[in-house]
Amino acid sequence: MSIDYYQVCIPNTARDYYDYFADGLTPDIGARVEVSFRNKTCIGLVMAKTSAPEGSYKLKPILSVQDVPSLIDEEQLKLYQFVAQYYQAPLSQVLALALPKKFRLGDAMALPNPEKYPWKIPQHLQAPLALNDEQQDALSAIMKAFGQYQCFLLQGVTGSGKTEVYLHAMKMILEMGKQVLVIVPEIGLTPQLLSRFQARFAYPMVVLHSSLNETKRKDAWRLAREGIARIVIGTRSAVFTPMPSLGLIIVDEEHDASLKQMEGVRYHGRDVALIRAHQKNIPVVLGTATPCFESLHNALLGKYHRLILKARAVSQTPLEIQLVDMRREPVHEGVAKSVLATMDTHLARGEQVLVFINRRGFSPVLYCQECAQMADCFDCDSHLTLHKAQNRLICHHCGASRRVPLVCDACKQPSLVPVGMGTQRLEEVFAEYFPKTAMIRIDRDEVRKKNSLETYLQGIADEKYQLIVGTQMLAKGHDFPKLTLVVMLDTDNGLCHPDFRAQERLGQLVTQVSGRAGRAHLPGKVMIQTLQPQHPMLNTLLKEGFDAFATTAIDERKQAQLPPYQYLALIRAQAKQNQQVLAFLHDLKAQLGLYGVTILGPAPAPLGRKQGYFQWQLLVKSGQRPKLGLALTKLRTWLLDYKIKGTVKYSIDVDPIELA
Repeated sequence: MSIDYYQVCIPNTARDYYDYFADGLTPDIGARVEVSFRNKTCIGLVMAKTSAPEGSYKLKPILSVQDVPSLIDEEQLKLYQFVAQYYQAPLSQVLALALPKKFRLGDAMALPNPEKYPWKIPQHLQAPLALNDEQQDALSAIMKAFGQYQCFLLQGVTGSGKTEVYLHAMKMILEMGKQVLVIVPEIGLTPQLLSRFQARFAYPMVVLHSSLNETKRKDAWRLAREGIARIVIGTRSAVFTPMPSLGLIIVDEEHDASLKQMEGVRYHGRDVALIRAHQKNIPVVLGTATPCFESLHNALLGKYHRLILKARAVSQTPLEIQLVDMRREPVHEGVAKSVLATMDTHLARGEQVLVFINRRGFSPVLYCQECAQMADCFDCDSHLTLHKAQNRLICHHCGASRRVPLVCDACKQPSLVPVGMGTQRLEEVFAEYFPKTAMIRIDRDEVRKKNSLETYLQGIADEKYQLIVGTQMLAKGHDFPKLTLVVMLDTDNGLCHPDFRAQERLGQLVTQVSGRAGRAHLPGKVMIQTLQPQHPMLNTLLKEGFDAFATTAIDERKQAQLPPYQYLALIRAQAKQNQQVLAFLHDLKAQLGLYGVTILGPAPAPLGRKQGYFQWQLLVKSGQRPKLGLALTKLRTWLLDYKIKGTVKYSIDVDPIELA
C-alpha cells in the first residue's frame, strides 16, 4: 500500500505547516486531523497533499480524520493563505483567527439545537423608508454590480442615510437567496445595527464579535457556513466566516482604526473584505462620512466607484461650528466660560449636550508644586494617569497601578496637584456647575460591564440624560435627536502629534463628532476649543469641508513620499537590554538593504520603553507593493535561521495605521 504525505497546519505554532504521512487514511484538503506534535495530540488542518519530503522516514502519522467532508473549502483556504502571505504572518496564526476555538480543539460539526439559534425573527418584515434621489442613485449603482466584483465607496455626511442604502441593497441580495456580511469596527455599534436589521428582515441572522462565549461563536460560525444564517454582522474577525452563498459585503465606518488588528496577525478587516469580495466576484460597499486617505485616493484614481450622499436625510437645519480661541477666553477648570454659558442655554431648553475629550481618567499628570516632579510609570516612559474615584495612579500603556501617594516620592512634600483634564475631572466640574442636570460619563472605564454601553446609549436616546461626557466611543454611529450641542476640548493634540496620520485622524474625528449634533429638526452647534485657531488645516476642514481638507493633506503626503503614494511596513522590536534590540534591528536593516527598499531607522519608538522593554523600530518603504512584499518575505525566511541574541521580540506590521 502506498503512503500519502500531507501538509498539516497546526494553529498557534511557528510555521505554516508540518509534514505528516497517512497510512490508510485519505483526509480531504481543508479537513481537521488529529496529529502528534511535540509529544502532544493536536488538531490540525490539512492544507495540501504533497510528495514524499526529504527525511520522510522521520515523519509522524496522521492519527485520525475529524471531518468528512472537509471543514474549510478551497476558497476559504486561499483567503487564509493570502492573509498569511500579505501580512507576513504564519498561516498557523491566521488559522487561529479564522476558526472558533471549539473547532480548533476538535468539537464535532453538528448543527446547534434549533431552539437555541442566536436570533429572533420578527413577526412584522418593517416597511423600508423611501430613498431620496442621492440614495436611490447610490442603490442603483450597487444593483448594477450584483454578481461581479466592484468596490463602492459610499461617502455620506453624518445623517445622510447610508444605513438605509445598506438595507435596500441587502433586501435585494437576500431575495436572490444570497447571504450578506456586514463588518463594523466596534462591538458598541453591533446591537444598533442588529436591532435595525431585525426590525426590517425576517431572515436568520447571527453576530460574531470578541464578547461572545465560545459556544455561541461556534454555533454562529456553523450556521453561517451551512448558509442557514443569511446575515452575519460582526467585528473585523467576522471577515473570515465561511458563507457559501455570499452575495454582498458591507464595511461600515471603513476609516475606523478598530478595523486593524494591532497584535498577532496585523491584518486590516476592510482590506481583507476587499480581497474576499474579489475572490467571490461580488460587490463590496465601504461606508463612511470621512474616508481614509487610501480609500479616497483609490476612488479618485477610479479603482473604487465613489457614491456621495451630501444631504442629511433627517435634517435640513444648518450646523453652526465655532472655534473658541483659548488664548483669549476666560477659563474655568479647562473649559471656556463662553462654552459653559452656551451649554447652560441648551440645557435650559431641555436639549442634550455632548462634551468630548479623548482622555479618560481624572487627570493625565500628578505634579509636585515643590520640586516639579511628575508621577511616572516605573516600567514605561510615560506619566501615570490619576483616577480619582479609585484613588489610583494608572499607566494607560501597561496597566500598572498604585495608590495615590500623600506626599511626593522625590521631595516628600504634600504638594501634589492634578494637572490637565480627563473625563472623570470633567464629570466632577459639570456636577458642580450644572447640579440639577442628569449627566452620564461614557469611556472605557465606565463601560467595562457587559451590555453597559448599550444600556447607556439607550438611556441617552430615551432622554434620561441631558449632559454626556465621553471619549471617541461616542464619535460615530449613534443618533440622538435631542442632541443639539457638541463641545470638543482637546483637538490641538492632533495638530502637533508626530504620527503622520494624526491630522487625518483629527479631520475624521472632528467631522464625526460634529455629526452628532442637530440630526433631527433642531439646529445643531459645535464648539471647538483650541490654542491654534489660525491653523491652516483646521480652518480648511471647518470652512471648506472634509474633502478639501483631505485633498490638501494627501498633497502633503505626496511631497513627503508617504501613503497612499508609498507602501509601508513597520518592524517593531523590543528587549530588556537596549543594545540587544539595536543589534537585532541593524542586522535586519542590512538584510533588507539587499532588496531595493528604503529603510528608515532604527529609531526609538514614540514610547521608548514599555513594561520594562526598550522599544525601537524600522520603517520600510517602497513605491511598489510587490517589491515591499518580496523583501519582507525573504526577510522572514532569513529570520527562520537567524539566532536572536537575548530576549528580543519583534513584529512585522504591513500597512501600519499608526507609528506610535
